[in-house]
Amino acid sequence: MGHILPLPALSMRCLPVAFLSGAAALSLGAFEDVRAVELVPPPLHATVFLNVNLVPMTHERVVPDQTVRVEDGRIASVGPSAETRPPAGTVVIDGEGAYLMPGLADMHVHTREDWRGHDWPVSPLDLYLAHGVTTIRDFGPI
Repeated sequence: MGHILPLPALSMRCLPVAFLSGAAALSLGAFEDVRAVELVPPPLHATVFLNVNLVPMTHERVVPDQTVRVEDGRIASVGPSAETRPPAGTVVIDGEGAYLMPGLADMHVHTREDWRGHDWPVSPLDLYLAHGVTTIRDFGPI
């Protein structure tokens, strides 16, 4: 098992799954007269969340004491913590008492150009992430 990391203190102790999204790319150079090329996948990046209360979007309930394994930005498995062992070499986050949920989306936002500058003590975009909003649909300045 990898190192166990404590879950950082968040306002509601929720961590949206979409935070974990990532992409891996495999690039091949130009080959001349190659008949067979063996593709080797990129190294697997895996994170395991132990002992979390899972908030699925399929039912109105909370599933307690679950382990969620995320590999290459996708949920690979979900199961009871008592029955699930993290694979060796994964980053393990102990989510005892925390809730794991999909990222939230705000579908009507008017961003401002100064949100990227130093005019704000904390960027409003960072505040979205801190509160679990991982997707916004921007209508831009009026």
